[in-house]
Amino acid sequence: MQEARANPLRSLLGLKLSLSGFANPSQEESAKKNVPQVFELLPNAIGGLKVKDRRAVVAAGAVIELCVKLVNDPAVGADSPTIDPENLKQCINHFSSLLKQVQFQGAESYRLDSVDDQDSSTDARAIARALKALFKLEDHAAACRQEVTKSGLKVAVSCVKTDSGLTPGAKTALLAMFVALLEEPKSVQDLIDNQGISVLLPYCGEPSPWGVSKEFQSLCMELLETCIKNGQGIENKAEVEAAIEKAKNRRPHHSYILSTDLLIPYHVES
Repeated sequence: MQEARANPLRSLLGLKLSLSGFANPSQEESAKKNVPQVFELLPNAIGGLKVKDRRAVVAAGAVIELCVKLVNDPAVGADSPTIDPENLKQCINHFSSLLKQVQFQGAESYRLDSVDDQDSSTDARAIARALKALFKLEDHAAACRQEVTKSGLKVAVSCVKTDSGLTPGAKTALLAMFVALLEEPKSVQDLIDNQGISVLLPYCGEPSPWGVSKEFQSLCMELLETCIKNGQGIENKAEVEAAIEKAKNRRPHHSYILSTDLLIPYHVES
């Protein structure tokens, strides 16, 4: 644990290596059994990270994705390992704190230079992917959704604003995380209560001023439709419905299916 705190990048890259590239099934089973120990180390490794520690942040996100994949794979080992929920909570809280730094740096970049901040965007994508993966973690998905809603949803929504200073790719990763969050119907109201509708609404108008694709616009439209269908207390409901209809008329001719896996791949340096 001391090494994880003293040299998080080295520790995280080592953990990532131990969770991938298995030579045989027994190694994969062993890695799955060790997932609780990995989550025990992660809070120490993530806790001291800053936005500038881009490689470490990306590696931390990749480690969590690999852990979830192993735990959820019934073909690997006979039983699922027992993960301490407190370690998951700490990881989520640390990622939420990092996302606040991302939001501040991106907004400053946009305010000063009217450009998107690439480094902050890389961090945001990694964090969004990690949180989305935790929403799928067997036996812990509901608790992870609750913790993200409590500690990170508000800032995550702010990161999707038109002037957030994050790239469309980073915002797409965050939208995909919202889609995974809303797979639990109770989470719809949480997105609404955290100003999700007002942030998503501009993208359902004309997408070109914001530099986003029509696919990105479709994600926003689908999220807004879910809010209209399952949410309450939407004061501008008529405006939202009109924006959704307008977006539908601008949809690409090919069929587009909303997917929680709609993410732009990123490369983890080693």
